[in-house]
Amino acid sequence: MMEIWDLYDINDERTGETWERIPGNYKKIPDGRFHMVCDILVKHTDGTFLLTKRHPGKDVYPGFWEASAGGSALAGESPIDCAKRELFEETGIKADEFIFISHTHRATSHSMYYSYLVVTDCPKDSIVLQEGETTEYKWVDRAGLIEYLDSDLAIKPHNDRYKDYFEQLRREEASGAFINTKIRLLRPEDVDEVVEMIHKTIMISNGKDYPPDITKAMADAHTPEFILRRSTWTHFYVALDGDTIIGCGAIGPYWNSETESSLFTIFVLPEYQRKGVGRAIIEALESDEYFLRANRIEIPASITGVPFYTKMGYGFKNGISEPDEDHIIRMEKFR
Repeated sequence: MMEIWDLYDINDERTGETWERIPGNYKKIPDGRFHMVCDILVKHTDGTFLLTKRHPGKDVYPGFWEASAGGSALAGESPIDCAKRELFEETGIKADEFIFISHTHRATSHSMYYSYLVVTDCPKDSIVLQEGETTEYKWVDRAGLIEYLDSDLAIKPHNDRYKDYFEQLRREEASGAFINTKIRLLRPEDVDEVVEMIHKTIMISNGKDYPPDITKAMADAHTPEFILRRSTWTHFYVALDGDTIIGCGAIGPYWNSETESSLFTIFVLPEYQRKGVGRAIIEALESDEYFLRANRIEIPASITGVPFYTKMGYGFKNGISEPDEDHIIRMEKFR
């Protein structure tokens, strides 16, 4: 089937020109012109990553393993449209929520790349390989992904597009603290365990920065009724180690706004902190529809949580970092 690409200039504007794909002829695209390519790194909710092996007949990197699905956009496609189509065609995975990682240009291949992360809970044996594109697949844990990244069969330009994300994974793996964490939505039967987990987290973690009476008041505000009520108008996620709830977080509309959302304070049991659990919760929240359709996200942080949220890209609202009357520091992120 004939494949037609739109061509773009260095400012990502369509030029009105198109290019018919023939194996290898991407090298003949005129200088200063680029075609769009989308990468999708697939992470399962159990913490593993999808690797696929490229078909030996591919004109680029034949037989190499890659940590993504993806390919060139067809004429008229947006980056997300391309990412959705390529992900489904190459893996059988359907997704609507894509976490933006990077946007780069590569003059040697006349390509501009949009790179995304997708977090999925699909059955791990349900991957459908696309004929002529891939021949094998496997799921690897974080150590296995890093081993792949350092191997001779890794696609180095692809790795570079995910450089910051992969470097964070390396740091967490090197610390020896990382655990694979499953994230799912709250169930009614979880509520009592979630409340117990939040109380323990607040009393130990916030107790380092707040007087005992304030710390107790913060904990007491989180009742089963409060959690159930919040879960009716937010998407409330829990993190698990096996069957044990070790963390939680929620995201929902900001005062019923269509353009703003609130990401509610993330709680992680003290013994599981600095093990990648908070990051896993953030990834789930930032792939949620409330996050993706908002242009601004606000989060109420305790003093204890500020360093974590800062590392995750959140800044102080209006440049103010002092706690308000509720002892909360307002932080925000723009998309």
